[in-house]
Amino acid sequence: MKKILRLVIAMILIFNLSGCGEEEEKIPDGQYNDVGKTILTCFKNKDKETLISLFSENMQSSHDLEMDIEKAFDFIEGEIIVYSDSESRSSITSNITKEEKNEEGVCTLREGEGKLYFHADSGEKYSEYRITFKVRDIDTENEKNVGVTNVQITTWTYYEAGAQSYR
Repeated sequence: MKKILRLVIAMILIFNLSGCGEEEEKIPDGQYNDVGKTILTCFKNKDKETLISLFSENMQSSHDLEMDIEKAFDFIEGEIIVYSDSESRSSITSNITKEEKNEEGVCTLREGEGKLYFHADSGEKYSEYRITFKVRDIDTENEKNVGVTNVQITTWTYYEAGAQSYR
């Protein structure tokens, strides 16, 4: 009886830990951090073309990304002055949010999301922002869905330039 129970527990653990694909193909949380860094670099440099190229083909053909990105760039008040993985409130985090497999255990769909935080200084205000992004990196049923599927920017907090830090 104990051997059967151990075998069942082992099978459950193997199934739950395997993720999509083979073990060497399993990608840990944080896999989308590079996408986040690229998005932030695009915002810092106001690089519409590169940012548009990150989006899935379906997003590129169904939305006016150029206009939306221009509005997002204009939303940031001032120059982006701080961003890195190691600084507080200037970090990028990401994780896998959805995985689907077919009957053979092959990954057919994988999605993830991430958040990044940065500061901007307009000379009058020192502002903090958050960008939330979603990525689909596997979709065997429709390859045109692979890529960034959503980028949202919000103001995190405001306070006057030169004011004491609230941390």
